Amino acid sequence: GAVFITEGNDHFLYMVANDPGGGGGPGGGGGNKTKNLYKYNVKTRALASGYPKDLSNAQVHDDVGGLAYDGTDLIVTAKQMSNVWKVSTTGQSVAQGWPCCAAVFGITGLAYHSTRGALYGANATTLVGLSSDLNNYSSEQNITLNGSGMSGSVGAMTFGSDVLYIGRTESNTGYITASAFASSIT
Repeated sequence: GAVFITEGNDHFLYMVANDPGGGGGPGGGGGNKTKNLYKYNVKTRALASGYPKDLSNAQVHDDVGGLAYDGTDLIVTAKQMSNVWKVSTTGQSVAQGWPCCAAVFGITGLAYHSTRGALYGANATTLVGLSSDLNNYSSEQNITLNGSGMSGSVGAMTFGSDVLYIGRTESNTGYITASAFASSIT
């Protein structure tokens, strides 16, 4: 996952990655990978000093999937498990949740709608709303495309005002899908 954040007069691209070597941790859905947080300065085109940050220090031990920013903290999801972590932009643990109960197991795409104060995630073709305490799914529905069920798998999401942009793959081909976002999902 990746998010763009402005800090003062500087602009940064924050990214999370499942890098080879180390990591894994207790219960380890992450195998032998280090879950890293990167901070890339887009003006200087360089990695910020002190990065990457090993997210195992923030109790992130499963392979990371989605990344969003709520205006204060980063929200990181497990790709194949039901874990969600809120971490500071310096990689420190803020909160952790285990959302229940939906048909998804892991979140590969994550987006925060700043005007609505709402967090949405997706896995395969299912879109879910997540509660602010990160412990419940507030809504769940299948993603549709031109009135029919979308095929493929969501890999990334972001909002541009009330337009939801979805990066997805279908049969090894990548697509960007954009859609006006309804006032609620049910």
